[in-house]
Amino acid sequence: NISLSEEQLARLQKGAELSNEKGIKESLVLMDDFAFIVNTQNNTVITAMEQEKQGENIFTNIDGAVFV
Repeated sequence: NISLSEEQLARLQKGAELSNEKGIKESLVLMDDFAFIVNTQNNTVITAMEQEKQGENIFTNIDGAVFV
């Protein structure tokens, strides 16, 4: 139930592209009040959440992070 603007979608895509360029396979992309786990090889968002609802703020099975 997360709605993103066109600008936010473009930033998320840029974060995934930057991650892929650096060889990151499972990336945490942090943007505004959202956190996304992105599989950069498939260009697929695996998990999306609002930061206020993250609870313990623990992310596993990632090999890099990007702030956009």
